[in-house]
Amino acid sequence: MTKIQPLLQQRYGNAQALPDVLQDTDLSKLDNLVLTTLLSHASLRHFSDRAIGAEILSVLIAAAQSASTSSNLQAWSVIAVQDPAHKAKLSELAAHQAFIREAPLFLIWTIDLHRSTEVIELAQPNGGVEQALGLESVDSLLIGTIDAALAAQNLTVAARSLGLGTVYVGAIRNNLQDITALLKLPQGVIPVFGLAVGYPQDHLPQAIKPRLPQQIILHHEVYQKENTLDETALSRYEEILHQFQGQVGQVQDRWRDKVLQRLSALNGRERLAEAFNQQGLNVFTEK
Repeated sequence: MTKIQPLLQQRYGNAQALPDVLQDTDLSKLDNLVLTTLLSHASLRHFSDRAIGAEILSVLIAAAQSASTSSNLQAWSVIAVQDPAHKAKLSELAAHQAFIREAPLFLIWTIDLHRSTEVIELAQPNGGVEQALGLESVDSLLIGTIDAALAAQNLTVAARSLGLGTVYVGAIRNNLQDITALLKLPQGVIPVFGLAVGYPQDHLPQAIKPRLPQQIILHHEVYQKENTLDETALSRYEEILHQFQGQVGQVQDRWRDKVLQRLSALNGRERLAEAFNQQGLNVFTEK
């Protein structure tokens, strides 16, 4: 058996849940370190106190900057937080998640249009910013968000290849204005998510959380709405996920119930438009 075969089986729950094209197929020619690193991804929530060296952080950021970026705008910045008191405050503002305090490194990823604004003002000091319609567009926010996400995922993969673990934190958006003030972010900069990074207490997580079957996610040529809620495939997935949750000691609930629960409460994120406008990103203001 290849190295990626068992990882694929775990990613979809078992051998029977693999896409048909991967059933009884020789995948030896696809075996490589990149795929094994990607397929073995799992979030780490229990960190040791082992410090991350400055050279490792620098290489991780280089990996992040190696991600694709729209028009080479590089419309993102990242704040590296390592001070214990600073992390404790961020933890308090992000649903009191303990791993933010425990991880030696907490990264706050931001949309950064401040840098673009400064560049335009330097190049065209007389009205250049006013003419730059893209600065206050939904497209610019999408560019910044996508660029930040691509960079963060590059860093996540690089971190795992070095024996480090990570976990994403969306809860920084629960109190976005407070976090913006805490980080002293200038106009045009807004946080979008956090990422805790560090060495595991014992070892990197081995349990790989099953994902939805490909037939629900992958559409050929056009969106195939009939596959969105394929009851047979969805029920089989929920059985697989239920078994996984029991094995790792998680609360056992149905995936569809989790979707309803997550989307039924905003937990402070109803104030996101206000936070964006406060930072000069006025795309949510009627004009």
